Amino acid sequence: MLRSLMHRVKSREMTPKQMRKARRKLGLNHREFAVVLKSHITSVHNWQSDTKNRNAPASISELVRAYLAGYRSDDWPGAK
Repeated sequence: MLRSLMHRVKSREMTPKQMRKARRKLGLNHREFAVVLKSHITSVHNWQSDTKNRNAPASISELVRAYLAGYRSDDWPGAK
C-alpha cells in the first residue's frame, strides 16, 4: 500500500527536463519562475539541473501544470 502511494506521488513529480521545458514554454526566466512558484531561485535551479538530479516536489509540479493549463496568479510577471 505504502509503495503504491509513493509511486503515485513520485509519478506526479516533474523531472529536471520537464521543469526546464515548462519554464521555457511559459516564457519565464529563472527569477520569474521562482517568484510565481514562491520558491527560492536556488531551488528552481536545482529542480532544472540534470547534475543535481532532483525532481520538483509534487506540489510544485502540480502548480506548474496549472500554469501550463492557463492559470495565472496575481504575481504573474506583467499582471496588473
